[in-house]
Amino acid sequence: MDISDVLSKLDPDGALRGEAKDKGITLPDEDVASLKDLGKDCDRRTKLAPYETEDDAAVYKGDGTKGYATIQISDLLQESGNADGTENDATLMHVMDALVSHSCLIVDVTDGGTSFADAYKLSNMWNTCSKFFDTIQGDDELIRSLPGMKTAEGAGSPHAVTGFSSYDDRSMQFMETRIVRASDESDNTNERTIVPDEAVKVIDVGGVNDMVSAFDVMYGVGKDICRVAVAAANMEYGAFVGMDDSSDEDTQGGGSDLPFISGLTFDETEIAGIQDEDGDFVVSARLSSAAAATMADELIDDGKFNSRNPDQGGINMSPHRLCRYEGKKKGGDEKYESKSQETFGAHTDTSFLTLVPAAEVSGLEIFDEDANRWLRPELLARQVWEEERRRKGLDPSALTDTVTIFEGGEEREVELPWYSRYVVAMPGELLQIATRNEVGAAVHRVVSVKEGNVRISAPVLLRARSGMRMNLPKYFGNIDTTGSLLKECDGMKMEEIHNALQPSNYR
Repeated sequence: MDISDVLSKLDPDGALRGEAKDKGITLPDEDVASLKDLGKDCDRRTKLAPYETEDDAAVYKGDGTKGYATIQISDLLQESGNADGTENDATLMHVMDALVSHSCLIVDVTDGGTSFADAYKLSNMWNTCSKFFDTIQGDDELIRSLPGMKTAEGAGSPHAVTGFSSYDDRSMQFMETRIVRASDESDNTNERTIVPDEAVKVIDVGGVNDMVSAFDVMYGVGKDICRVAVAAANMEYGAFVGMDDSSDEDTQGGGSDLPFISGLTFDETEIAGIQDEDGDFVVSARLSSAAAATMADELIDDGKFNSRNPDQGGINMSPHRLCRYEGKKKGGDEKYESKSQETFGAHTDTSFLTLVPAAEVSGLEIFDEDANRWLRPELLARQVWEEERRRKGLDPSALTDTVTIFEGGEEREVELPWYSRYVVAMPGELLQIATRNEVGAAVHRVVSVKEGNVRISAPVLLRARSGMRMNLPKYFGNIDTTGSLLKECDGMKMEEIHNALQPSNYR
């Protein structure tokens, strides 16, 4: 029996652990110092989350404070930061409050209803998801023709899979797809395809393009969130204090052509609080952000060819998963009438971030450790939508919005479902590593709700490029600020880190 088992026996309901957390006390089994510790800690946190469920009316939807607010997609962009190359303070605080306190961040990809190109791409993806599942339902021969889950040859890890699987008399169905990488950078702009081929036959080329376009939207969101979170952790630990922009880019994350401080004198910046008395803060903060951006660009797999990675596999490590959950009672065909039930159990993801586009039927739940309750982010997103409609004098009960888009050089009106505006971002185990344990991997699950309505979901799990190595000085500055967990990863190939976090390697 290890220390976690002993503490569980002494504190079966987690009350003492919660009290210790409120007082800032770290228990003996909470020092995540190695990859094995991280795996065990994620298991522990998953088991501590309650199993009971609540229906739509009673489930937690946040308390209206800043950490539960949606963030606009443009606020996350690096060019939306400060003129001196540092992160925007309001964005940084918003992202960290949401991820650290509540384990998720809801992103509005329309910038408050002003730009609909990305929402249109997500809407097209939803049509493709529905087409796939509608086509295979009831067609036993077609389902049997779909390949089962198997290792995705060329992805770089034996734990990276692709294919179709179903459980509980097909009440849960999953199609794991991955982008096929181009052979060189010149092909990155051409049409990309996905595996497995059998899925392509169902959704056709147009559907593939819809999937890839939606993947790119979610990758962009996740990459920017990852940059902000890692920059914040670098700054928190003083990772680049005492370093300057002229340092070697392989050890300091690269230089910057931005002005040191735009329009302010040395004395003015010190008074304003954006530079310390040694004139070091802005440089440190800028290097923290630049290194974080480099890490996100080099390590997160976007499915494109990267000339800096000679060992990359031919298949994307970041899967785009199509999921279908039926609201049926286990062991029977009766639909739920009001009470929800856990459909896919609590777990964490081996990803930097998992991006879940808000779905028509809610069901994703994230354990909000600050509130000590399961949070339903899709219902929170719906509340945001309804409040915006009220402010504009529009019908808050509407399910779609008529918007103008530009496509093929032409302007036209389309009906977009409300949920295509929002993406839920959840931190994974790789982001916990990269933020020095500041951002914990989100414990989440799926419940069946709304009287048994089928839930379709299409998450993207942003994982690391195979072949790339964790370079601590380059991404995280002074190695003495990184801690034992990151130090264990230094020099490891990213697929080795991914493999070490699989349950079979730490349980």
